[in-house]
Amino acid sequence: MNGRVRPYNKWLEWELAEHPLPASNSLQLALVERIARTGELAAQQELFRDVERIARNAGLGAVVDGWEPDVAFLRGTG
Repeated sequence: MNGRVRPYNKWLEWELAEHPLPASNSLQLALVERIARTGELAAQQELFRDVERIARNAGLGAVVDGWEPDVAFLRGTG
């Protein structure tokens, strides 16, 4: 999204801090830090819901839909 290459997992926290996504930036970074510390599933699902909203607003809904049947689990609704 936004012409970016997907970062390697070890660079994700840096990528979000240096080049934030267009919404909820501090929330996203806090969630990434929490996930890195605890691996908490609920935090991962919260982050997915936020990123899914951004992706769909950017016209990338078909990409998200391509992850079915796992999308409900990723959202925390299934």
